[in-house]
Amino acid sequence: MQISKSIISKIIKIIVSILLFCLLNSLLCFMLIPPVGSSEKMWSLYREEENLDMIYTGTSLCYAAIDNSTIDSILGTKSFNMATASQELNNTYEAIETAIKDHQIKRAVLTFSYLNLIEYNNVQAETCFFKERIKSLSMPEKIKESLKFAFDKRHFSTPTSINFVFPWIFSHVKFRPGRIIENTKDKLHKNTEAYQNIYNTINVSADCDLNYNTVGNENSKTVYVGLKYNFGKFTGEVFEQLEDIINLCKKNNVDLMLVNPPKPIQDVLCYGDEYFELNKFVNEYAQTQGFDYYDFNIIKPEIFKNQDDYYSDFEHVNIKGQKAFSAALAQFIILRDEAKKNGTDLSSLFYNKDEYFASIDRIGCIYFDLQQTPDNKLSIQAHAYAGKNVNVLYQILLKNLSESAAQTQADNNGFVILRDYSNQPDFTASSLEPGSYLIRVNARTDKSANEYDRYYEQQIIIK
Repeated sequence: MQISKSIISKIIKIIVSILLFCLLNSLLCFMLIPPVGSSEKMWSLYREEENLDMIYTGTSLCYAAIDNSTIDSILGTKSFNMATASQELNNTYEAIETAIKDHQIKRAVLTFSYLNLIEYNNVQAETCFFKERIKSLSMPEKIKESLKFAFDKRHFSTPTSINFVFPWIFSHVKFRPGRIIENTKDKLHKNTEAYQNIYNTINVSADCDLNYNTVGNENSKTVYVGLKYNFGKFTGEVFEQLEDIINLCKKNNVDLMLVNPPKPIQDVLCYGDEYFELNKFVNEYAQTQGFDYYDFNIIKPEIFKNQDDYYSDFEHVNIKGQKAFSAALAQFIILRDEAKKNGTDLSSLFYNKDEYFASIDRIGCIYFDLQQTPDNKLSIQAHAYAGKNVNVLYQILLKNLSESAAQTQADNNGFVILRDYSNQPDFTASSLEPGSYLIRVNARTDKSANEYDRYYEQQIIIK
């Protein structure tokens, strides 16, 4: 049976069209996708590792907080940090599964907290993780995994089932000619200093300090507004994924530790009593499932002393904090292993609610709500995140930002004291003339000799 020339011609045209389509897609990926990402760096470094004993998984909180070299120097282990930005729990499963297959690891540390109960799907992070994970697979395995990804129940009815083939759609530099040209140059010259600067800042802890006078009310409770939790039982996709991880570790005799890395003290104080209710919920679930959960935000200082200079922002530790926490985590693992052998309990190493609030003897940060009344008065409601036994004093100041006012307010950096220190957090300023003003609230404890311990400022325009 002969195939007609017209059919052959059509087949050739289809093949050429597919090739051109793939070439165009590859070109767009090359030009638009940033030169290196969180998942790409993690997987490329992981493939260089041999004989791993332990891995760490989770989001940016994990790779910022845990330095595997510090832990290995104390424990004598060989470990690797498989955390990536906004890592989904199903990606955590894949990371642990891969490490089990490649290295037969004995322990997995997953950074986890009540925030992991948020049912939130970061499509970009998940897709980037997937595409980097399958890079080293054979072509048949890549096709198999891609089909599995596309037909997954979470993706099949969404654009993700198609868009993952075109990563430049969701993971791209800004669509500006100059930025696209710069991005292309970075990829063509991977050995340049500019590229290395990009590469070296990914999946590392920041070398900077949190400014407690500007962070205000920025914390996990106000930033992650989608938080939902169920005190009755774990339900939903997030919890199914967590149980898959638990079962994977049990099946392969992997010691699973869930660790909540430290954050600035205001990230506990902003929740108040609710923080300990949430922690109790996670703890009780952990016990029913046969794994351990440890919160280093409420661990006692003989294990880890939480210091204000350990943070780069409201939730990530900096390099100093990373070194301190990693050393503390290693020592805690030693204590935990001994406790497992002896059948002893470690709960005494952690504060209960009353103990924790009593232990905080300083102000974390302050902020204030500012409202303008119809008659141009200013209502100021200040709040300090501090221990329950800390008596906070507030000072209210105002600066007129107009040029003429600045000439007559040279003293005190241009600020006028509206009310001196008082334990009253609320204040109403008298009517102000139209103009631009900077409101500042200083706060200090009643035992402090400082001009202020913390302050916060807001600008307002009176019309």
